[in-house]
Amino acid sequence: MEDLPQGQEASTSTAGAGSPGPVVQGEGDAPAPQLPSGLAAGASATLPEAFTTTRAVVLVPGKSLDQVMSVVEVLVQEGLDLISISCAGEADLATLLSIYSFRATIGAHDVRSVSQAHSLVQAGAAFAICTSPEPAALKILCDAGVPVLMDALTPSEVIAAWQPGVAAVHVRPAHLLGRDYAGVLTELAPQTTLVPTADTNAMAEEWLSQGATAVSLSSSVLSKVFISDDLSSLRQRAADTVVMLKRHR
Repeated sequence: MEDLPQGQEASTSTAGAGSPGPVVQGEGDAPAPQLPSGLAAGASATLPEAFTTTRAVVLVPGKSLDQVMSVVEVLVQEGLDLISISCAGEADLATLLSIYSFRATIGAHDVRSVSQAHSLVQAGAAFAICTSPEPAALKILCDAGVPVLMDALTPSEVIAAWQPGVAAVHVRPAHLLGRDYAGVLTELAPQTTLVPTADTNAMAEEWLSQGATAVSLSSSVLSKVFISDDLSSLRQRAADTVVMLKRHR
């Protein structure tokens, strides 16, 4: 087994295929939020098919509707049609879904509260990436059949987050731990469905080569488009990313 990146501690699991098991937490790891006990192991919804066909979800900040629509349109035209909009902003997810639901798979990230969960269910979000969510928010999403991805980073956090009711673990911010972390984490949590963040195409390729279901992209595609409004450069970055992703489909 490879050494963990500096500062990391190993976690162990006795999980069977696709099933989380007992966890040994590393010092300082935050426990993953537990789903309400009423949710059975079969309650989790599967990831939308786009995670295994597109192989990348683009995280878009919650800017104004006009700004977000301009960016989303370019992404969809270039083939990056799996998109997550931040709940921590002013973007109107319901309007975006009404416009793009037939052309793209759109969900949300930074999901924490019950009110946010209710809004996503009402809007028809395709998935929810949750960051330290309230247990009641998780129950709302799971009861409605919305696939949940849980934010986690260290091996023991990832294993703890891979619990009944969770469709995948969003390893965030995975890119801060370097490319070697891809091999380390996939070895320590081999039965876990992983969607890690990647800040370069090279890092994205490393994770996909190591068995990640998909990668989560932001700055490598978006760069400073919300400041520069340079949609031509965005289009080129998106096209380059799609070329890379096609090598892993």
